Amino acid sequence: EGGVTYIYVGRGTWYWADSEITDKFYVTVYKYFYEVIWSYSTGTNFVDLYGTAYVDYEGSMEACIADEGCWGVSKTPEGTWQMGRGSEFIIVEGGVTYIYVGRGTWYWADSEITDKFYVTVYKYFYEVIWSYSTGTNFVDLYGTAYVDYEGSMEACIADEGCWGVSKTPEGTWQMGRGSEFIIVEGGVTYILIGRGSWYFTAPCSAGEFMALSGCETCPADTYSDEEALDCTTCPAGKLAPAGSGGVEDCYHEPCDGGLGRDPSGACVSCQEDTYSPEGSVYCTSCPDDTYSSAGATECLYEAELTATPLEGDRFVLTCQSVLTGALLEAVYENAGVAAGAGTTLTVSANCEDDTWTCTAADYSPAQLDIPSPQYTAPDTYQQVLLSEDQDATFDSEVTDDSLLVTWAKGARLEAYESLSSELSLTVATEGRYTAFIRRCSQHTAVEKTWNVVKQTPAPPANKVCSIFGDPHIKTFDGHFYSFQGECTYVLAMDCTGYSWFIYGRFSNCGDDVTCIEALTFMKFIYIDGAYVGTATAEIKRGFGINIDGVVSGLYEGGSMSISELTTSEITFDGVLMTVDLGDVQVEWDGLAFARVIVAPGTPSCGLCADSNGDATNDVDNYRFGVRPSGLSFADTWGIGYRRGLCEVLALDNIPVEEDLVEEVTTWLIESPVPFSLVPDDVLVRVGWWYYLRGVAIDKVKAEPTFRWYVYCSTLRALVAALADQGYKFERWDMDLECPSPHAVRQEGVKRGCPWVRENIHFVL
Repeated sequence: EGGVTYIYVGRGTWYWADSEITDKFYVTVYKYFYEVIWSYSTGTNFVDLYGTAYVDYEGSMEACIADEGCWGVSKTPEGTWQMGRGSEFIIVEGGVTYIYVGRGTWYWADSEITDKFYVTVYKYFYEVIWSYSTGTNFVDLYGTAYVDYEGSMEACIADEGCWGVSKTPEGTWQMGRGSEFIIVEGGVTYILIGRGSWYFTAPCSAGEFMALSGCETCPADTYSDEEALDCTTCPAGKLAPAGSGGVEDCYHEPCDGGLGRDPSGACVSCQEDTYSPEGSVYCTSCPDDTYSSAGATECLYEAELTATPLEGDRFVLTCQSVLTGALLEAVYENAGVAAGAGTTLTVSANCEDDTWTCTAADYSPAQLDIPSPQYTAPDTYQQVLLSEDQDATFDSEVTDDSLLVTWAKGARLEAYESLSSELSLTVATEGRYTAFIRRCSQHTAVEKTWNVVKQTPAPPANKVCSIFGDPHIKTFDGHFYSFQGECTYVLAMDCTGYSWFIYGRFSNCGDDVTCIEALTFMKFIYIDGAYVGTATAEIKRGFGINIDGVVSGLYEGGSMSISELTTSEITFDGVLMTVDLGDVQVEWDGLAFARVIVAPGTPSCGLCADSNGDATNDVDNYRFGVRPSGLSFADTWGIGYRRGLCEVLALDNIPVEEDLVEEVTTWLIESPVPFSLVPDDVLVRVGWWYYLRGVAIDKVKAEPTFRWYVYCSTLRALVAALADQGYKFERWDMDLECPSPHAVRQEGVKRGCPWVRENIHFVL
């Protein structure tokens, strides 16, 4: 019932499943025989093969003994289990004992807690089974032997307790008891013995399995042993041809070279020190003294590449065996290109790819990184003074053809302007010339610099007034003073015809100091003596140009007219913006340095004083020629001229420590900038000492974030003054670590914030 058929044998119960083709019967182990089994079988305590019930299951089985057809299992007085028939009993011990039931054999194990009996399936009944059971051809339940197992089983028919199996005249198999026979066909048939059943199959050869129609060939990737009921799938990842007769016929397909099968059957890369040639299934360990990298198809001996430096960038390469030290005949490569062959090779280092390889037969390629040697030498610096018609040739003194020489000149705005790659350079103009010497472009160059000052005749003696620093003013006649007013002042004006005016607006830029932040220009226009209008323009810090309320800008090299009524215009060379009003010109760096330039004899007044050639009276140049009580000369030139409208301040009211002045002097004299080439009388004439004092004040008083720009604007004014005397310097800022002209404009745009199209790239 319920899918389980019971075989009652004394006090034991088995069950079996016939729904699977298997080589085992399975039978439940009931561990408490007298307590459990009988309730499963009949509800009574004991039955024999014919269904007779007994109660005395713990006794000596007298009833079963009287019935010689009865098999039984019981406990002995010692508490062990026994089994037997009639008076023949076997003590159940040692874990495995056989119970013979008719023509079947079971074994069971009581030494383990399990829920199954196991029973062997014998597939060749007439050829095999009976020899296993009694050694004869045929037995009945009572052990009677018969020989005629291929006949019509007359002897068995006469004995109704006999079950038998025989061949029919047609060659099929039949089984039955007495006169009841069943034809055995379809591969699986039941043989009933008492109240039990098992099945058998006809034999199949290795590589075959039993189907309903008989033995058939196992499909590809499976196998079967001889007498197997079905086919078994090959282990994971393995293949087999159809009809394979054992697991040994299962195989893996070869992997690509350098790959081998892992336990799951997948092709994976061979590990280091293993290999697999093309067509191999598994990775193999390398022989002694050889090795391989991951994914190798062969194992190689280890080679070593060494390099012995020669002069310059030359090296001798040597390829040798790590194991024996022997020199190897090898091919040497760099950047994928063969450089030569031999046991040694002399080569030049490669700046673009410093990895070299030597490859010898039976050896792994050996690599070595050979960086091109860095060229080292001290940087040099020379100061050169050239007269107007003089030139000079500078020699890099490079004799090693592996070195690169590139000449450059400090560019006008920033960085360098490339010149040539010759070994020497001839120049005829002022500038900062440098030979950059290196072996490879990625190396830090050795620099040989020549700072050339060009001495030319001084230009016509225009009068120049300079405004710089925080702030310092040098008048037209060469008087220096400092004045920290925070207001708009007249810098210069036509003091006779009142035809032009230059105004400067100053704002705080540090500790009680101010800097110029805007310039305003006004020119009255007359045609044929008649006044026709006024041209006005304002230039803000950062080069924003305000004309009639419209702010615009200029690109480098650009110009614009101030008014259609005049030829006065504004131009920009990328460093300085220049306003030309005809009788007066103004230059401004857009941050903290400005110059007002007039022709000799031009009547002028304002903070730049007069231009009468006498510097001693410059600070007496009061507005309207009268000194109001308590006001300095500079106070009187504040716009609005009324006490308190602009701050009242004394001139030169910021003290400076002389030690700091000496420090600045030493810094400039010892710098690479060739100030020392300028004659002392010229330095005195331009007011060298006053510029140094101005730098000392700026370094202390200017706002820390602006200080760098402020004191460098004073140095810019000094260099401009020397140029006016015929001594021209270029890119002095590079050696004094001052901001470049480009950086000055960036700072001017940041601080002045003029939103004009021309400043976009400085803002961004």
